[in-house]
Amino acid sequence: MKKIITWIGLALTLTIGMQANAALINGGFAYSGGAFVSDADYAAQTVTSIDFTPSSNVFTVENAGGDFAAYNGVDGVISNITIDNPFTGISPLLTINPDFTFELVTINVNYVGYGIIALSGNGLFNLTGFEETSGSWNMTLNTIQGYASFSGSAVPEPGTLALFGMGLLGLAFARRNRKA
Repeated sequence: MKKIITWIGLALTLTIGMQANAALINGGFAYSGGAFVSDADYAAQTVTSIDFTPSSNVFTVENAGGDFAAYNGVDGVISNITIDNPFTGISPLLTINPDFTFELVTINVNYVGYGIIALSGNGLFNLTGFEETSGSWNMTLNTIQGYASFSGSAVPEPGTLALFGMGLLGLAFARRNRKA
């Protein structure tokens, strides 16, 4: 009976581990392009919308590393941002070719000053061949010159490490029971 329970536990652990078959995205990138900010309130430190149409919503990927390295110099498209209260997200915010998108999940207005606006938050990176990966992003806007820069970094979730740990525990348990 003990062997049956051990084998069932091992089979369940391996089954759960096999469901996470794609690798998480690892790396980061930046871009630059044009932007127009409307409804910026310097006293209240708020912004309600960012319009990227001055640059035709097109940007070029710069300083890409990790799994994003192949996108250096590649053009992408960015969606305009409307900051509602409560914020409902933007999917997708960025698209590079059909195989990469970034979904904006949260947004924080860090600074609103004359000519400079700084934003940050969290989002989801989607890259063909990889698992959807959460990550952080930062954006700085120069409202006088109409310049925007974005940087994003994919951060693998701790759930994957927990899944790997469960698999190791299952194997250790099976080995321990085999010795007994």
